[in-house]
Amino acid sequence: MKKTDAGTLKNKVLHERRRQLIRLHKRGGKPGQIGQVTELNDTAVKKIMRLCETGGAAKLKPGSRGDDARDKSTA
Repeated sequence: MKKTDAGTLKNKVLHERRRQLIRLHKRGGKPGQIGQVTELNDTAVKKIMRLCETGGAAKLKPGSRGDDARDKSTA
């Protein structure tokens, strides 16, 4: 099965995958199994699980990414 690069997903889709991942984790799923279902790699699965454990559901919301999120100051 082909894995999906989480960086290419839209924020809404990424947020929904993260929520799905946490639901599967609470049901006792292991990172490898969850990765297969959500099509994310094991590293991303473990990172999202850590985010939820340390910051709760509020940390699952994706932050801003890309050029718009960076400071565009001139030198």
